[in-house]
Amino acid sequence: MKKSHMSFVVFMFSLFFLCKSPSFAANNDWPNINGNVSYNGTPVCAMVLANGQYMFTCSGDGSFNLDVPLDVNGQITVFTFCSGLAPFQQVIYPSEGHGMQIEMAAGEGGSGMDVTSTLTAISTTWVRLEGTVSYNGMPVCAMVLANGQYMFTCSGDGSYSLDVPLDEVGSITLFGFCSGLPPYKYVFTTDQINFNNDTDSDEYSISQGDCDDFDASINPGATEICGDGIDQDCNGADASCQSGGQSYSASGTYTYNSVTGILVANFTSSNFEGCGPKGGTEPYTVNSISSTTMIWTNDDNYQMTWTRNSGTSGNIIGRWRYVDDGDIFELELYSNGSFAVSGYCG
Repeated sequence: MKKSHMSFVVFMFSLFFLCKSPSFAANNDWPNINGNVSYNGTPVCAMVLANGQYMFTCSGDGSFNLDVPLDVNGQITVFTFCSGLAPFQQVIYPSEGHGMQIEMAAGEGGSGMDVTSTLTAISTTWVRLEGTVSYNGMPVCAMVLANGQYMFTCSGDGSYSLDVPLDEVGSITLFGFCSGLPPYKYVFTTDQINFNNDTDSDEYSISQGDCDDFDASINPGATEICGDGIDQDCNGADASCQSGGQSYSASGTYTYNSVTGILVANFTSSNFEGCGPKGGTEPYTVNSISSTTMIWTNDDNYQMTWTRNSGTSGNIIGRWRYVDDGDIFELELYSNGSFAVSGYCG
């Protein structure tokens, strides 16, 4: 993938700052710092970073205004990064943070970091951005920032993964900042994002109307569950429940014997009002389980077919859905032996 390096040099702010969260004082009052950033007397578009809070000075007058926490010493460390200029660093006390005039200086040349990126569309407005940051083939601890979302690549392999909103023109601007290296910048445009993949294998792509291509339970062909706050069928809104219906929720513990296929659910809580299991112990016989469905019968020999929403193929653990004649249930079987059920009875 084509990359574009910014031709500016970053000040060597410490890896301690990048790799560890700052230690802040217990005082809940966050002082305000404000001022302007300029170069040779002219306002510039820069990134101001102070004790974990940041903003860009791109409004035209180079101004910034931030409420920031104090560190354990009652101080604020201000960093400023600007294209083509050497980064700025200053440690100040709150009384020094009003009307700051940050004058940037020219930078020196240097080799840049290597950033790999892959984009996977989540919806028409959000994209998952994943990749690695390295220098001379070695992973590095860096700050990755894209359209307001950010993380640090300090886990050891230099990797990052961000869910990022598209900006008003459908693009993503990716920045990378690393100690001692020139920062990185690349702008992804809409034509570099593939909206035709079916990432969650639910037979719908984003271009076909899938509004969350990382969740197979959400697509234009899905059954809508009323009142759960989720737009399962991607029509733009969650359906309201009709009068006369009932919502249901329950939880408890379970055991499962994969040899006999017996699943025993112990309902420790239930809001039973004629809908769903009332409580106590309920045995079920799992007749079959696949990557997509689970079929079981209860002690009254009533068969239920559950559709898998998440989990590993062939494994009972995961999220399941059951739909039948106005009844819709969501079942979550957890690896720790507990479960939760929610649903609606029409």
